[in-house]
Amino acid sequence: MTRHLTVLMALLMLTARAATAQSTDERTSAITHELMSPFCPELLLAYCPSDQARVLREEIERRVAAGESVHAIEDDLAARYGEQIRSIPPFHGVGVLAWIGPPLAGTLGLAVVVIALRAATRNAGSRDDEPDKSLEDHALSERLRDELEDLD
Repeated sequence: MTRHLTVLMALLMLTARAATAQSTDERTSAITHELMSPFCPELLLAYCPSDQARVLREEIERRVAAGESVHAIEDDLAARYGEQIRSIPPFHGVGVLAWIGPPLAGTLGLAVVVIALRAATRNAGSRDDEPDKSLEDHALSERLRDELEDLD
């Protein structure tokens, strides 16, 4: 029985180590896919081919393996390289505009389009129901002129 328990414990430890290794790789990948490279403009750190980016990726991997939190690593790198290293703006300060601005602009734009369409359909409906007064006035003026000429 103790032998089975020892084997079971060994298997659980191996499984836990494999899961931790996979988790470390996944966490490292997640970080490098969320950070912009300070060495290659407009590229994520995961895709930057420079040697400096490789060294930074290795540093991130070591820190993740040491148990440091993703948030702490990202904050440290943002302090070292500036907030522009974050590919996703923070939800505080000016970053709130990046989160709220586009949906707000889209909603306002949609509201303007709806109001304009309603006004256009309302005006089009009223024009179709009433005859054009200027055409009637013009026709009446023509008729009056013709009758006056006939009287002379």
